[in-house]
Amino acid sequence: MNAHGPSPEQVLSALKVTGFLLEQEMFRVVENHGFYADISRAYDDPEEGKSREIDVFGWKPFFIHERRNCVFGIRLIIECKNPKSPYVVIGHTPNDNELGGMRGGYSFWASHIEVGRTPHPNGSAMQSVHHSSLMELLGLNNIAGNPTDEHFVGNQLIAMERKGSDWFAGNSHIFDGIVMPMVKAMSHYQQVNRGGRTGPLQGGEQSHNSLTMPILVTSNEIFEVNTDLDEIVAVSVPWTNVTRQIKTKNLQTTVKIQVVQAKHMSEFLEQRVLAFGNAVAERVLKCPEILMVRNLQDLPPGASREHLAVPSQFLPPGQPSV
Repeated sequence: MNAHGPSPEQVLSALKVTGFLLEQEMFRVVENHGFYADISRAYDDPEEGKSREIDVFGWKPFFIHERRNCVFGIRLIIECKNPKSPYVVIGHTPNDNELGGMRGGYSFWASHIEVGRTPHPNGSAMQSVHHSSLMELLGLNNIAGNPTDEHFVGNQLIAMERKGSDWFAGNSHIFDGIVMPMVKAMSHYQQVNRGGRTGPLQGGEQSHNSLTMPILVTSNEIFEVNTDLDEIVAVSVPWTNVTRQIKTKNLQTTVKIQVVQAKHMSEFLEQRVLAFGNAVAERVLKCPEILMVRNLQDLPPGASREHLAVPSQFLPPGQPSV
């Protein structure tokens, strides 16, 4: 043994200070829940054109059509941190508009479906074209675990820092060190779903549909501070969320990041990811063609429409609204 080198104990002690062992732990947790998992997954930085890495990447298809030309899955973008101090998320009880803004992360082969046409208001021969999103048609916002199912919306992610005997709250490294890398990774992988075709699904083409979920996993405690409460308190929670707006030359989006304690990651995956993915698959199975068309009129004869939330004015006679 090199007398000047570290001992085995010192090696492990040094590794525990970093997030490397935490990445290995989260890799096993994700894989044990049925995801294809990868560590240090490379992606192309859309801002700088450089190769970047995701700490832990996960992908699980929840629905694959029997002809294998249509898929719905959930993609996990996981950043692992082993901070010496807790994270604090400050926010409030969300209103309906804010809940609607939490829909980011979805990427569908056809994000909106034409549901019908009505006479144009100006009375000309033109018609007004009406669309509904797939989230609305499938009622995804009413499924437990969905991205809009939140009692709290965070808007500030804070790292506690200890200086001597005092604690200070700061966020100097949060944006560049956590938020932007996750947004860049999301942007890269969501391009998989986006194609230039505007017509029907062609032979050999796959309808790829997914929800990409960015997750910050921390080995330390998480505190949630709801400023809407009469008495503002810091409450220790197993997981929470924080929403951030991004606007750069190449990226303009709103991202919601799940913030999860490592020891609760398995519980989070079961309650917020697997439950949601399985429920979506059940709805898609009733009418898989809805993921392969851009117009309701293109659904094949016999395709089930009863569970689709089609606006009432465009429902076939006798079909009740969902």
